[in-house]
Amino acid sequence: MTALAESYRLHGRLDEAEKLFNEALPMITAQKGPDHAATLITLNNLSLLYTAQERHKEACELLEKALAGLEEQCSVDSLDLLCTLDNLATAYSCLGRVDEAEALFKQAFTARVQYRGSEHPTTLNTMVCFAQFYRDNDRYHDAQVLCERVLAARKRQLGPRHASTLDAQYKLRCLYLNQERYAEALSVAQALVAGLGDSTKNHDEASMSDAAPVSTYNRISWQLLLVSVLVHVKRHDEAETLQQELLAILNNETNMNDHCEFYADGLYHMALIRNRQSRYNDAESLLRQALALENIDKDSRGYLAFQDLLISVLENQHRQSEAEEILQSHLSDTETTCGPSSLPTASALVRLGFLYENLSRWPYAADVMIRALNIREETLGENHNETSVPLQAIAFCREQMGDTAGAVDMWQRALLLMERKQGRGDQDTIVAVKRLLNALHYLGKEGEETKWSEWAREGGVEFRLRKWGGEDENGKVEERDDAGSADSGDDDVIVIKESDDGDLGVGKLGIDGGAGAGELLATSSEDSANVCRSV
Repeated sequence: MTALAESYRLHGRLDEAEKLFNEALPMITAQKGPDHAATLITLNNLSLLYTAQERHKEACELLEKALAGLEEQCSVDSLDLLCTLDNLATAYSCLGRVDEAEALFKQAFTARVQYRGSEHPTTLNTMVCFAQFYRDNDRYHDAQVLCERVLAARKRQLGPRHASTLDAQYKLRCLYLNQERYAEALSVAQALVAGLGDSTKNHDEASMSDAAPVSTYNRISWQLLLVSVLVHVKRHDEAETLQQELLAILNNETNMNDHCEFYADGLYHMALIRNRQSRYNDAESLLRQALALENIDKDSRGYLAFQDLLISVLENQHRQSEAEEILQSHLSDTETTCGPSSLPTASALVRLGFLYENLSRWPYAADVMIRALNIREETLGENHNETSVPLQAIAFCREQMGDTAGAVDMWQRALLLMERKQGRGDQDTIVAVKRLLNALHYLGKEGEETKWSEWAREGGVEFRLRKWGGEDENGKVEERDDAGSADSGDDDVIVIKESDDGDLGVGKLGIDGGAGAGELLATSSEDSANVCRSV
């Protein structure tokens, strides 16, 4: 029964899997006892189901119980024990318990290296999970080091054309894109596609035994990734040629029931590229074709990604009312299916809130973001990274509604979370600090303003503020810097003032240091609405 439940889980049939697990667990516990290895392994497998359903607290409870039992019964090099460590680390990461997650990943990795070797397949799998943890927390260099080690080991063990080697190349390419290292991303993407060729060629690099079957899904996905990089580096003619070839392959796919997910993913990538090229009608047509597929799970993350991109396409065409209708319908369906206080409902609320922001419907945006924040804080905890998203949005809405004091509280809470995940020199963090400094200056809170300026400076970002002095002989306001001297003409500073229409305006911001953050443009109502868009 547990084998069938696990098969259902792996194929995304989560409700059926949960039903079988709930039937099997009491039976195994009664037959073998609560501390038997079979019971503990079932707890571990059930936790993976909860993780897939974003029930991370429940997953942690099961894994902590399983780990405690396995530590008493198993040796430190037990595969079951090490797998449970990996899974619990991942669950902690999902709950924002970053330090605990990293400690467990290090523990599992060290044990695997010690007892199984640095290039054992299970060690490499832990390294892949560890790298994903670093990537999720924007620690791209740490993730890259691990991915490069995995890639080198798999090349030595399996050859350059093995599917696992190509998958390691794919993950490395994603990290290059995260860091906007497009030339390197292009090189890796081209190597991926080259690796799909006939394995009997280039015997000096690989023999036939090096090659392993590559799924049709991966084959097309890697080619789509090459198209994406070509678009990033503005080689549009090459991208267009490859796009047309791939569309032909997708349209000729005959067994749609077996390849529904693959087909939909291909359509999504094509629509994404069309959207970047401002070919909105083409993008919309592809997305609606994907969303209409019968076998697509409407509760899956993939389906939500299709919806998000379609909403973006509609907004680019100024069709906000249609976008709102889609989001309202999805929110209603999610509340019915998952519950009004579930994490998927919170994500649906955030997506709707961002649309209201773009429409300048500030009270509506604030209301749905507050509800999303309450759900995430109750489910994930107040210090989880995902709570920073609605916090920033609420702060911005309160600014627009004239509640500057309320905005200050939200910006301060958000910044402490952003510091932990992104660092003080991150571009989004800098924008948030800038808005906080404006609000504090407007409220006359000089001490708090100085405190947060120092906070930013400690992170390598220096804000040089120019205060407003008295009137000169012509009756104009004279700008003075912190030292009290008249303006020297250097405009590479922040100028904080209240604009004629009552909105807080910001002059040009110059940054000294700050991890190469460069110049930030002036913040206005329009561009600040997009401070954060991560759901």
